[in-house]
Amino acid sequence: MTAPETTSDQAVIATTQGYLGKLVFSNPARHNAMTMNMWQQLHNHICDFEANPDIRIICLTGYGEKAFVSGADITEFKSLRQSKDKTEVYNQAVAKAEETLAKCSKPTLAIIDGYCIGGGMGIAISCDIRVSSNRSKFGIPAAKLGLGYPLSNIQRLVALVGPAKASELLFTGKLIDQDEAIRTGLINHVVDAGQLISFSQNIIQDIVKNAPLTIRAAKMSIQSTLPSTSGEEIKMISDAIADCFHSQDYAEGCLAFMEKRNPEFKGN
Repeated sequence: MTAPETTSDQAVIATTQGYLGKLVFSNPARHNAMTMNMWQQLHNHICDFEANPDIRIICLTGYGEKAFVSGADITEFKSLRQSKDKTEVYNQAVAKAEETLAKCSKPTLAIIDGYCIGGGMGIAISCDIRVSSNRSKFGIPAAKLGLGYPLSNIQRLVALVGPAKASELLFTGKLIDQDEAIRTGLINHVVDAGQLISFSQNIIQDIVKNAPLTIRAAKMSIQSTLPSTSGEEIKMISDAIADCFHSQDYAEGCLAFMEKRNPEFKGN
């Protein structure tokens, strides 16, 4: 389970090694930020692994040592999120990828080394287990950009860290280190960077030697404990999230990010 010798810019690289399906997020110039194509590739690869009877576990990691996934590639926002229709298409692609990952019947392991931010957090918390190096950082800076973070991701986050810590992460947008992440239950383990691969391999071996049907049933049971939301509530929340993407604050947040300055939000 080593990183590929060569990489492809702006791609989710899929490989199989017997029982293991591996995904590597590769966009080195943008700290492995997710492009629209990468979100679509993530969905397709998970579907392929799901359909492959030889695959018994899926691991996800970032290319290099700087990031797992640093978020969505904001350089695409001007072209792919500039209108209501385009924003909806983009958000649906992200949701489709994350939902496919979260509902995959096979165990999933996020191996995190470096930044795990925004969309990267969405991917990580859609996995069953998260292992981190001791140099990783975690955060959801949606409030710093004026965009709406998906309901499904917030529900998964709350299930992991509780409403109080989720509120702090979402409201402040600040990054936390691996020690705080493990204290709050966001990640399962933190190890020295040099031991990350071997430690993860041990977890993989512990899982694959067990009964696949038992694991599948356990995963389905665990997923059933996640909170559900009524249709009316989902409509209200979806409208509130959409309002973020149609606001002047969102435009200002993206512009400020590109210009490397602090945004000036007005609440409209």
